[in-house]
This record gives sequence, structure tokens and C-alpha cells, in this order.
Amino acid sequence: MVNFRLDQYFRECADYIEGALSSGGKILVNCRQGVSRSATIAMAFLMIKHHVSAQDAVRMVRAQREISPNDGFLQQLCDLNDQLHQMGHFKVKQEVGQEVQETEVQSKPPEVKEPSEQEVPELPSHIS
Repeated sequence: MVNFRLDQYFRECADYIEGALSSGGKILVNCRQGVSRSATIAMAFLMIKHHVSAQDAVRMVRAQREISPNDGFLQQLCDLNDQLHQMGHFKVKQEVGQEVQETEVQSKPPEVKEPSEQEVPELPSHIS
């Protein structure tokens, strides 16, 4: 299943998850074993809707549960990261005095390290 194009569903799933959460609901993202497809969808949601880099999305989800996305899905997340980066999706506007500066949050994701090696960003409060 390494060649399965899960990325074609990233935005649709992210919109669906966001809709459920914003209406006060809860959502279960599930797949057969819960370590590859569902984890990849959850990470794509964080990237698209919460402006999190692929590297940080992996860290955030790994901090909550054991996951093991296959290489093909990780590549699709890296491709999504590149697309979002090119669109300026990771730029944050910061007000400094009267000026507004744009700061790049994250470019291409470097090698993913285990959560224990670096500080792990927290999941947004409505996601557990």
C-alpha cells in the first residue's frame, strides 16, 4: 500500500474534521491498525488547519500515541508541506511596534526525530 495516494483526501478530511470539532463534536479517525492511514490523515489535518509543519505534526501525534506511517504516506506529507510552504501557509504575521513583519515558521521538514529528543509542541486544546 506504499503507493496508495492518500493525499487526494487530505483537504476533504481536514475540512470534515474541522467541521466536526468546530460544532462541538468529537471525531475518531480510524483505519485498520490505526498507525499509518489514520495517523497520516490526522497529521495532514494539523498541517492544513493549524499551520503546523510536517515535522511538528509527526511529533505532536507521536507524543499522543505510537504511530508508524509508511514511507509513501510520509512522502505525501512532505509533499503537502512543500505545497503549503510555497503558498506561504507557514508565515505568521507579527506586530512589532507599528510595523507588521512576516516570519517564516518552518520551511522543509528536516529529519524527524523522536519526541523525547526535542520539545514536543502541544496539540490544540480541542484535540486529544
